[in-house]
Amino acid sequence: MTGSSQINVTRENSIGVANFGTFTQTGGTIDVSGKDSIGIYAKDSSSSTTITGSTVNAKNGAVAFYADSSSGNESTITLNTVTSNIGDGGLLFFNYTGTLPGQVGKFNISGPTTVNILSGGVAFYNRGIIGSEATFLNMINGNNLTLNM
Repeated sequence: MTGSSQINVTRENSIGVANFGTFTQTGGTIDVSGKDSIGIYAKDSSSSTTITGSTVNAKNGAVAFYADSSSGNESTITLNTVTSNIGDGGLLFFNYTGTLPGQVGKFNISGPTTVNILSGGVAFYNRGIIGSEATFLNMINGNNLTLNM
């Protein structure tokens, strides 16, 4: 599936895009706001999630990107030329530590990606025990991420 339009999520516990297969976004904007809501959700290694030339914004308890998995099937969300604005109460990347060492999801930054963390916004959150800073940072691949805080 390919998308390139405007998606607005304004309710609690809602998802803009839930990918369990293949999803490519080539432009457009996803605005997500509301407690426990998610802009882009990818599940397991069988999913292919690529966001290119798009804007994904989160605030008020919402998460922009969540790469989830079941045991041993880590998912990856690829970002290429993406802009995100993370407002008050918003979160850029959510991840958690599974039964194996390290996070269950990965974020591949393949092209220039700029994130503006506004007042009250958060860049990274990991649930669980992190073995080391290097282990935590392993969830992000590529050197094209610019964080403005």
